[in-house]
Amino acid sequence: MADPHWIIDPVDFPRTGNARERLHFLLRYAILAPSSHNTQPWLFALHDDHVDVLADRTRALPVSDPHDRELIMSCGAAVEMLVIAARAHGFTCDVDLSPSSDPDRLARIRLAAEVEPTEADLALRDAIVSRVTDRRAFAAEPIPADVQEEMRAAAQAFGIGVNFVCDDATRHALADMIAEGDRIQLADPSFRRELAQWVHPRRMGDGISFAKSAMVDEFYPIMAFVLRTFDVGKGRAAKDRELAEHSPLLSILSTVEDRATDWVMTGRALAALSLAATRHGLVMSYLNQPIEVPSLRPKLADLITSGRTPQLLMRFGVPRENDPPMPHAARRPLDQVVV
Repeated sequence: MADPHWIIDPVDFPRTGNARERLHFLLRYAILAPSSHNTQPWLFALHDDHVDVLADRTRALPVSDPHDRELIMSCGAAVEMLVIAARAHGFTCDVDLSPSSDPDRLARIRLAAEVEPTEADLALRDAIVSRVTDRRAFAAEPIPADVQEEMRAAAQAFGIGVNFVCDDATRHALADMIAEGDRIQLADPSFRRELAQWVHPRRMGDGISFAKSAMVDEFYPIMAFVLRTFDVGKGRAAKDRELAEHSPLLSILSTVEDRATDWVMTGRALAALSLAATRHGLVMSYLNQPIEVPSLRPKLADLITSGRTPQLLMRFGVPRENDPPMPHAARRPLDQVVV
């Protein structure tokens, strides 16, 4: 059964309502943002004329994300999902990334000028509800140069560096680094326990789903036990190396500095880039291991980002012809995240 949170009818937007009602509706798009382990680490403080995006540190990943870098990126992606949806519904947004001294209050969003949405605006809004994370192998079909440039421009609009890896030599080196990251992370019992905590059935509303059908739910306890108990790094490394080697496009997002505001902007760039890809029929997944492992992150910077700080490593491609559609990741109800 499809998760109902991914079904949004644009005609329900309260155009004649007040700002609070409009923002509440637009939050339905914000909660569809991607997040590490599908933790959905955001809260929204809704006021009469604005909404504050808050980091929910109770959903942190202290082993794989000890500084909450990916957590804050996820919140940044939620910010941009709302901004993109608002424009498609006829409003620009004012976004303040320093609304208070509270480090958990990451952004304040107000509806601003009314605009006439373009066809591109509408396409990006529709891409929000069709975007999926697909961890399967992709078709060998190359990604056209004009689509790559559209994706690059979407991220660079936020001051984020974009490196696309297409040549074989760099791809091989990157695949080796991803595999090494797998082996290092999965050799750590604390990492495996943390990962296992977020592997559970879709009915829970969050977490990592590997399911292609509801019948897989009964195997989640076994999967979680295996992750907690055994070092599966060698097998995972081989699989991820294969994915990296045969993905049509690998993409690294990077920043000059490595502060919370840089992470928010990286999250916004991630949302824009992923929706630009989605509107052209592409799917994506993450291979962040070389960024999450401290000893590998500088090596990745030396290999690809020319001294900039790498923030996200993703793979893009077209689904294989005979693969069934990938289900959307589960979502928590809006009333659980609006405070």
